[in-house]
Amino acid sequence: MKKFLSILLALVMVLALAGCGGKSDAPANTPAPDAGSTDQPQEGSVASAEDWHIGIITGTVSQSEDDLRGAEAIQAKYGEDKVKLATYPDNFTEELETTIQTIVNMSDDPLMKA
Repeated sequence: MKKFLSILLALVMVLALAGCGGKSDAPANTPAPDAGSTDQPQEGSVASAEDWHIGIITGTVSQSEDDLRGAEAIQAKYGEDKVKLATYPDNFTEELETTIQTIVNMSDDPLMKA
């Protein structure tokens, strides 16, 4: 009985993975956006590959300088208009509401991916 359930579970997992994968039939050449277009997708439209923002929330230099400097390097590479950077307070466990509000404010952007 255990062997049957194990095989059944493995089969379900394989089928679930196969069902999640798929081909994208997106066209290879996408038209260039208008000069007057905004970053916000219009209602009912599909966002293009260029319509994205990334939010990075790290600790301060006193917590981990490497994290903050890495986030600043990503922001410098892709631009401040695409990568939003924020830090959480040193005593974030005591200021939990501030940390949550920072995350919520970043997620208000409809183009924000992370």
